[in-house]
Amino acid sequence: RDSGKMLFKGSEVDFGSPKEALKVGICIVPQVLELVSSFTVAENIALGMEPKKMLGAFIDRQRRDESIMEIIEKTGLDVPLSVTVGELAIGVQQRVEILKALYSGAEVLILDEPTSSLVPNEADQLFQVLRNLKSMGKSIIFISHKLREVFDIADRITVIRNGKTSNPLQVLDTNPEEISNLMFPDGKSRTLETDQMKAFERSNDVVLKIERLVVKDLQGISAIDDVSLTLRKSEILGIAGVSGNGQKEFAEAIIGLREIHSGRLTIFGKDITKSQITTRRSLGITYIPDDRKGTATISSATVTENVMLGDHSLSTSKMGGLVKWKQYRNYCSKLCEEFHISLPGNNTELNAGKLSGGNLQKLVLAREFSRNPKVVVLFQPTQGLDISTTQYVYQRIHELAVSGTAILLISMDLDEILRISDRILVIFKGKLHGDFYPEDISKRELGLYMSGVKNKIVGQNQ
Repeated sequence: RDSGKMLFKGSEVDFGSPKEALKVGICIVPQVLELVSSFTVAENIALGMEPKKMLGAFIDRQRRDESIMEIIEKTGLDVPLSVTVGELAIGVQQRVEILKALYSGAEVLILDEPTSSLVPNEADQLFQVLRNLKSMGKSIIFISHKLREVFDIADRITVIRNGKTSNPLQVLDTNPEEISNLMFPDGKSRTLETDQMKAFERSNDVVLKIERLVVKDLQGISAIDDVSLTLRKSEILGIAGVSGNGQKEFAEAIIGLREIHSGRLTIFGKDITKSQITTRRSLGITYIPDDRKGTATISSATVTENVMLGDHSLSTSKMGGLVKWKQYRNYCSKLCEEFHISLPGNNTELNAGKLSGGNLQKLVLAREFSRNPKVVVLFQPTQGLDISTTQYVYQRIHELAVSGTAILLISMDLDEILRISDRILVIFKGKLHGDFYPEDISKRELGLYMSGVKNKIVGQNQ
């Protein structure tokens, strides 16, 4: 904190860490859940706060479980304590995070984009839980870019724009249009109408074909089980699914980061099932992973160096293998300008780790989209981004598709899938279901497929 002050229950506070905030009862439920998948629900909830037996050397599991059950009975957050977290759906895992906060004695809960990974029925259940917590006297900060949800659950709304907050408004005294105007005072939300997103002819030219693909996870279990699909030129094919249903293994198998156990993968008819990553990239396949900080970029490297990644032929001279720094800095500056990447002082030698999440994602898009890709695999491309940056990403995806690129969009965001996809498949427990056009399926029905309530296995000719 550089300036200003923060009051909690009338007294000024200055927290040096989340642990200090937790001591007085303030806890955040993060967008990316921080649970140990191999631990049980009870072990996760009480982690670091376990009650000890008389001698202090052993955990008093009975007392721990009784304390957790008392919270469950009060809140309605029903979760089986003995099940390992890795076996639970994302919506149930989120309940574990909330129980963990309540077990620690939290009086103020900060929820960061809590519905980003939930299907509609799970979001409805979450809202009921939040209403129960409110009735118990808990205070909740609900951070979201989804106005419908904000108006559904909040009592007051504050808009944060460019690091500054607006005066809070009572929900009953405002409307979505007024809040939107506060978010975009210049009237430019950079939204693309659905008709504009679809304003080009679908092609029948097959670019990528996957036949009976099987991919194993690290335990040797099939994460992707007998999956087949075709991806056509200029098509945006959406793969909807709740996290943990094989999306990561699927994306990594296509780009070459994970071994294909069986099946066949072709691009323009060329078999690349056993090909190395470099071969696949040379044929025009590129990947935007969900982890922009840990996987897509190197935080300690400069913006220029991050733009160079995977492009060694352009970044080095033919003689001696020396990096052509001046040429690349100029190229990087042009990309930053074209993709509206904000750099302090236009300094491309700034470490990428100092960029905001939105600017970092635009940097990854700039690097990959500028290389004339034929197939782009997008995995959660707008996760954690603000509305304006999200709209910008959609615009660039749309422009790339119009230019002829085939796009595989893997996302847990139903609004995103329905809005920009030409065709939609659902992934559940490693299998593909459905095959819908966005105009032919509702958000709620799509959520039923994502949660496994409905199923319709995709045939081999999709």
